Amino acid sequence: MNFKRTANIGVLLLAIAVGTPAGFASDKSEVADAVHRFLDNLDPDHPEKVKIALSMCDSEISILDEFPPNEWHGPN
Repeated sequence: MNFKRTANIGVLLLAIAVGTPAGFASDKSEVADAVHRFLDNLDPDHPEKVKIALSMCDSEISILDEFPPNEWHGPN
């Protein structure tokens, strides 16, 4: 009886530890860093920076916007 209770508490604590948002913080910060690097390199006065920003994208890109036209697809 005591072993089952201890095992249930252990499983519960493991589920809480695995399901916490802190475990996903590195993924969010990596995405935010990539977005900031992209936006920091969009400087029309420095064409070499724009090339760096565009090199971060795949050849096929999709952009969604809240204003019409809502979608753009393709390499350009």
